[in-house]
Amino acid sequence: MVHIRYRTRAILMIEDDAVLDAADLLLDAVALSEALLDGDLSEARFRARPLATKASAAGYAEVHAAAVQVVDLLGLPGHRPQAGYAAAVVTSSATVEQAAAFLRG
Repeated sequence: MVHIRYRTRAILMIEDDAVLDAADLLLDAVALSEALLDGDLSEARFRARPLATKASAAGYAEVHAAAVQVVDLLGLPGHRPQAGYAAAVVTSSATVEQAAAFLRG
């Protein structure tokens, strides 16, 4: 009985981690979108990098790839972003939403 109880707790901890990872990605995606809506490219660049890093660490390969594209298109500070960066952010947000779909139950 103790073994089953421990196993249940371990599964719940894994599920808790998945929920926290997905929620963290959602928050980062929202912050990235808000930065672009505010016209703050510096903030958008700042927000895009952790989104890519966290997605990779959590095992969300598609989210990572989409966020890396955003980072690449936004480019370096002091430079103009490449064409298509806004569409890449929309794609990135949609990818995060798909990855977090399990939160809806």
